[in-house]
Amino acid sequence: MTTRVDAFIRPGGDTNHLLQTVSALKMLGIDWTSQLDLPRDFSPDLIHHFNLNRPDQALEILKQFKKAPLVISSIFVDYSEIDQISNRLRIRLLTKVLSSSRMEWMKEIARSVMKQRSWPPKEYLIKGHANSVQQLLNRADLLLVASQTEAERIFRIYGVQQLRTEICLPPVHLTYFSSSFIQREVDVVLCVARFEPLKNQLQLIKALNNTRFKLKLIGDSAPNHLNYFKECKEVANSNIEFYSFQSEKELFKEYASASVHILPSLFETTGLSTLEAMACGCPAVVGGGEEVKEIFGDRVEYINPKRINSIIPAIERALLRKKNQKAWVYKKAHPEVIASRLVELYQKVLSE
Repeated sequence: MTTRVDAFIRPGGDTNHLLQTVSALKMLGIDWTSQLDLPRDFSPDLIHHFNLNRPDQALEILKQFKKAPLVISSIFVDYSEIDQISNRLRIRLLTKVLSSSRMEWMKEIARSVMKQRSWPPKEYLIKGHANSVQQLLNRADLLLVASQTEAERIFRIYGVQQLRTEICLPPVHLTYFSSSFIQREVDVVLCVARFEPLKNQLQLIKALNNTRFKLKLIGDSAPNHLNYFKECKEVANSNIEFYSFQSEKELFKEYASASVHILPSLFETTGLSTLEAMACGCPAVVGGGEEVKEIFGDRVEYINPKRINSIIPAIERALLRKKNQKAWVYKKAHPEVIASRLVELYQKVLSE
């Protein structure tokens, strides 16, 4: 399993995706190792990379294991729209003259200069972001995506012509399928997400300030967005509560007791916390977008994440929902379901 080098230092959704996948595969007896802990004389049957936005570490590993088949879980985020509306003037100006891939390349350099991450491999710096992603895709035997829309976006951005893809949602932790009964609280809105402009918590806070709703925000600040986190806290009124990242057991209680879960992101491929909430029987509201609409259909309520006045009506609609979607999530994202599917796909790749 390979991913960005700081995935366990600065965990995010891709970290959780990898860890839940590993946990699910262990139930079927699949052995794995990470790029951070390679045994001497190691020879993998297969390499599975998580997070297409971070190709640098995978390319380094692939140079060591040139014959090993490669599967990629894309977990793809298109940051171009977010950069265009950034509250940082220099970011908005750069988007007018640079492509999204060039922006990602420059961000990697900036993070290294600021000592937030180690320097990317020399090959990545020379090739640039787009060429590195293209090289990874050209090397891949299989691309796992959350939706066909996501695959089409990737192919369009990186000019990929032919690559086998399969739709495979991230596995949801077993805890969230617990049958424990918890009384739902009235008008409690929950949002579980790391604090960053992409997740759009600031608009959510402004929408729910001084309303009858109690908003619980669970998550830590992304390292590069401490000012955004600070602004969220400064804007929030007394009906808004902030909590640090919690364990699965603690989160289950929050999902199971909340009236509604909302993830108002400007862009999502899946939104793992939405699946977790639905697994606990909690009605869900999500930011609009072709990817999430293909995945969730009419099972959730949608907002326009750029329109603050779309938030409360969507929450009100979610409160009126009678049928929960726990059975649907069980069918699509239960860890045993995902593990069995992955083993089947691994075997196909290895047999070719």
